[in-house]
Amino acid sequence: MNFNLINYKLIKFIKSINKIKDLPKDKCIEIAFIGYSNVGKSNTINTLSGIKKIAFTGKKPGTTKLINLYQIIKNFYLIDFPGYGFSNISLKNKNKHTFLLNRYIKKRKSLKGIIILMDIRQKLKKLDINIIKKTIKKKLIIVLLNKADKLSNNKKTIKKKYFKNEIKKYNNNINIQTFSSINNEGLKILKKKINIWLALNIHLLK
Repeated sequence: MNFNLINYKLIKFIKSINKIKDLPKDKCIEIAFIGYSNVGKSNTINTLSGIKKIAFTGKKPGTTKLINLYQIIKNFYLIDFPGYGFSNISLKNKNKHTFLLNRYIKKRKSLKGIIILMDIRQKLKKLDINIIKKTIKKKLIIVLLNKADKLSNNKKTIKKKYFKNEIKKYNNNINIQTFSSINNEGLKILKKKINIWLALNIHLLK
């Protein structure tokens, strides 16, 4: 299979869930999109697919309340997790989201790649650090410094260096790339990385 020829426009929304047990049978390939609310997870999935509204986005942070599943081809799913750190939800729901995400990262065999989105204009935050620590044994991780279109090239270089220096304190195996859903910066690299993950797990696509 030539993964460079995968048509991401074939993406289909499968379902929204709030329990790990409602995920597909644990013998597939899943790429998880995680990060703080309002960092652009859903927009990134839209950009990856080339379809503007396949992943629901909203004007307010915290639009994604459930775990959303999208299928590209048989046995290949993108998983959009609720954003963490959004203050306008109850502590009970925050704890539930954190529990689900931690359990998913720790237990899910189908998880083959993790894409952590961060706002390039911000600093590395506490919950991002916690996730990075939990994923230290997983090498297949990308940090996307999203909203790169908001900064000049010089400032992007400075911020990327900052994130690299901070993240390597906790995990030195993470690939860090700038990204923008506005001008598609980093889109080709993201697709290439995902295609590599698919190639490493080709037996699961049969």
